[in-house]
Amino acid sequence: MLEAVNAAVLVAEAQVLIGEALGLPAADLDPVLYPPDPVQGSSGWFTLAVREGAVPAARLSVLLWDASTGWYYRGPADPDGVWRETGLPPESDPIDVGSWFADFLAGPMTEAEDSAEILF
Repeated sequence: MLEAVNAAVLVAEAQVLIGEALGLPAADLDPVLYPPDPVQGSSGWFTLAVREGAVPAARLSVLLWDASTGWYYRGPADPDGVWRETGLPPESDPIDVGSWFADFLAGPMTEAEDSAEILF
């Protein structure tokens, strides 16, 4: 479960390190933290929205980290509620996550971008 004490540090670290890997200032990734909610069964998660107009915004709109299941993303054409799996577990280091997204953006569009898993 995402601990409140560590949540702000985790989000800030991810914002900076993933931003660096993508060649973006941290201000181009807008963080939103959703604390654990035992009533709804959520262990906590956060999103990093890519600022409109930033270079990665052509293929990447929002990154999502879920304390239980790991890292996901949404592309600009994806509707709300659609999240694509990265296969990265929740304990992944933000530097590795940033590298994964940098490699993803550097590569060609894939069939995976045409499919999505609906999580929310």
